[in-house]
Amino acid sequence: MGFLAVGPEILDRLEQVLGDTARVRDRASPQDVRDLPGGGAGVVVVYDGGRVCESRPDGRAVRLEQRWRVVVGARNVARPRSGAPARAEAGALVDRVLAALLGWRPPSAARPLTLVELPEPAHQAGLQRIPLTFTTDILRSAP
Repeated sequence: MGFLAVGPEILDRLEQVLGDTARVRDRASPQDVRDLPGGGAGVVVVYDGGRVCESRPDGRAVRLEQRWRVVVGARNVARPRSGAPARAEAGALVDRVLAALLGWRPPSAARPLTLVELPEPAHQAGLQRIPLTFTTDILRSAP
């Protein structure tokens, strides 16, 4: 299991649950959700750093908390100024993402995903982005 194994596991989970209703992608930046063409919905998963929770006194084992940003995006150019149609589509997709991820434990993680933050959403020209931040722990030790 690699250091960033949780990301592909989140992607797999979302692809299974969402099916063809939304594109699910791994990206370097949460802003990459803007590449949704025409109309449509998508989810971008991005590693967002973390912190050391505890370390053994000899330094040979550590529990790390990882943060994963899951950005839900929906593009709907009907009434782009108000953004209401895109916001409604994104909100419905957020509900499905939450149902898939809340309390689910990625196979390589030491605990289930926990929703910890709702960063500021963004709307521009018919594209609504709603970010969600989850944390989980991974364990690492020296051989």
